Amino acid sequence: MCQLWNLTNICLYITGLIYRLDLLLAISEKVHRRVDTNGERELGSVFTKVDIYPRLDDSRAVYTCEAQHPALKAPLRASLIMSVLYPPGEPEIHGQPETQLQSGDTLTLACLSRGGNPPARLDWFRNDIPVRSRYRQGTHEATATHSVILADRDDGAVFRCDASNTVTQQPLSTAITIHVRVTVQPDTSRRSTKEKEEDG
Repeated sequence: MCQLWNLTNICLYITGLIYRLDLLLAISEKVHRRVDTNGERELGSVFTKVDIYPRLDDSRAVYTCEAQHPALKAPLRASLIMSVLYPPGEPEIHGQPETQLQSGDTLTLACLSRGGNPPARLDWFRNDIPVRSRYRQGTHEATATHSVILADRDDGAVFRCDASNTVTQQPLSTAITIHVRVTVQPDTSRRSTKEKEEDG
């Protein structure tokens, strides 16, 4: 609610552009009149209410109530920044290998989630076990990067990224399965037996 004392001609700014209330939004306006303490003059107060139904693109929008009056050299203004809470976008996994992975290779996976207010919290899991990652927050997206040196046991491992914030009831998830070429160790037992037979 915008309350103005002894002023008329109210208009509203949205993100720097002037909009008259009667052209843009539904309003209810009440004018209260009272007499000052000395009883010499009548004072008027104007109350203007604006009902706003926020959308995603209203987040961080600047709303300004402006009062104009012939006795003022410049309009009087009061502003606020609207914060609209909404869930983050589905997480995306980048960095999936295009070639066959081998034991000893370094795999780096990046999880990206766009949007969200507040920004997404991103968590990495390997076979449902939490793993460490580097988190970075941009203007319109969040990224978490996980790096691992692969071993034979990572063949068939599932890497999952969860995105969540205070609005989401359940995390949004994306997962990939990686395949590592298992290193085949040479069979030295037969060779050792054969060498012993030849020596004997």
